[in-house]
Amino acid sequence: STIYANLTALYSIGQSVQGREMWVMVVSSSPYEHMIGKPNVKYVANMHGNEAVGREMMLHLILHLVQNYDKDYYIRWLLDNTRIHIMPSMNPDGFEVAAEGTCQGGQGRYNARGFD
Repeated sequence: STIYANLTALYSIGQSVQGREMWVMVVSSSPYEHMIGKPNVKYVANMHGNEAVGREMMLHLILHLVQNYDKDYYIRWLLDNTRIHIMPSMNPDGFEVAAEGTCQGGQGRYNARGFD
């Protein structure tokens, strides 16, 4: 958020069961300013810790939006008229225990309390 400080703000919504921060990035032309009538949109990914593709897509979405703000008319309009909150990982504990290439079974799917 320091490279694109004019377009992003990073905040935590708290900690997971195992104490990992649960980060959210706001992407907008006014990331620190709540404005009446300006919609807020939320994207949440990685609810199942072993489903990492959504997490990576959200990180790429953040980069795409900030890197193209000055180049793409629609992205500029979108960020000028909305505040987009992106949470790449809702289950950081599950992500940490998931094994790359393991698509079957529950390793990492559930949170640290065993809930799906």
